[in-house]
Amino acid sequence: VLIFVLFTPVNSQTTDSTLVTAKDTAWKAGGSATLTFSQSAFSNWSAGGENAYALNGRFSGFLNYVFDKVNWENTLDIAYGFTNQKNTGFRKNDDLFDLTSKYGYQAGGNWYYSGMFNLMSQFSPGYDYGVEPKDTISDFLSPLNINLALGMDYKPNDNFSAFLSPANLKMVYVSDLMFSERFSIDEGKHVRVEIGFIARLKYQKEIVKNIDFITKLDVFYDYLQTKITLEDGSDRFRSPFVNWEVLINM
Repeated sequence: VLIFVLFTPVNSQTTDSTLVTAKDTAWKAGGSATLTFSQSAFSNWSAGGENAYALNGRFSGFLNYVFDKVNWENTLDIAYGFTNQKNTGFRKNDDLFDLTSKYGYQAGGNWYYSGMFNLMSQFSPGYDYGVEPKDTISDFLSPLNINLALGMDYKPNDNFSAFLSPANLKMVYVSDLMFSERFSIDEGKHVRVEIGFIARLKYQKEIVKNIDFITKLDVFYDYLQTKITLEDGSDRFRSPFVNWEVLINM
């Protein structure tokens, strides 16, 4: 016997036709929310399998101001989800808090002088299940990534934007000192400061009716720490920090 249940209510407001906007105002607001539940149960099932259930929720909202040469964008992304399998137990499979505010003043054409503020963290502890007992590798506000940047924003249309900043201040904060070493923070301190270059790309489009494609790519490179020392004593150039997200709403 195989039982599979999937429940996915979706309220998507990512296209122009669904913007929540007041009459005669430059403010526009909207967003999308999803909640998904699935369950699988197996009994005498020859193909094999494992009893499991999963619950995932996500909210993406925006509040934008566009008037004359001013373009101010504010976005909030929240996600959380977990699975529970018979042999592995309860484990989270999604956890995100991401708040961004970007203010731009048109410089000419599709270019804007811009400043950006970003907060990114998570809600609950994360674990490394590859060791026994499991090792706690993160927690609420551990880490908390804070970005303050000044640069230029390229916006050729409503679907695409590319923010480039050669002057980005990044702070990595941990609320619990037990995580300091894991995130390259000096022992006994809560904060590490980095100064570098950041590129933030975003593309969003309704590819066909009722199917929205959204992708975000962040790349950060630290000017202060360009090399890292390996266990054998040799040095190599430090890799950039990369965060890439792809969403499809149907």
